[in-house]
Amino acid sequence: MSPMDRKTLLERAGVGAGVLAVPALLGAEAALAGSPPNSRIATWIVVNQSTPAVAPPGVFPAIAWTGEVAFRPEQEFIKGGGHFTIVDWNQAPANRVPPLATGAWMATEFLGWNTENPPGTPLPAVGQIQAGVLDAKIEMDGLGEATMQFACNVGFVGITTGKPETVVLTTSLGTFSTIVASLTSSTIPGYPNVPVTA
Repeated sequence: MSPMDRKTLLERAGVGAGVLAVPALLGAEAALAGSPPNSRIATWIVVNQSTPAVAPPGVFPAIAWTGEVAFRPEQEFIKGGGHFTIVDWNQAPANRVPPLATGAWMATEFLGWNTENPPGTPLPAVGQIQAGVLDAKIEMDGLGEATMQFACNVGFVGITTGKPETVVLTTSLGTFSTIVASLTSSTIPGYPNVPVTA
């Protein structure tokens, strides 16, 4: 199959090209434009629960958040973002609206990238997937600065970083780390090609 640019993909999906001007509606892909060639990509969809100690009494925050970032460890470069919604898990599902917090987030600072397991053994790539752990600072709408640690394992071939497959998020509402559901993936350099452009 030949490559398809994002504008064509959106048009075929029935989404007008005008939406390309609003990165928050698309998640992070639109924010990756301008990333250095041969960058790595990290992508995730995660639902995590928080440590309740920071939240008000009786409130148990849970976050659903998505993200996609391009990064180059050699240059300590990171760019991208996504969106999030935080609800009170102690409430019945019908009472979790309105959410405690919701909005967009953007990566602001590269902190580290590790492709070794705890004994220090290098983790090989499997096809286009690279197991590894990415640390970064981010800025979240309404919550300010936060830190994230993204961990990608390749469980179907038994490759693990020694950390659960998830993204641990530390915010003013607590640390979100107990996994309810998680899908993460990181790539070898240059696959897929970036920048992503309309």
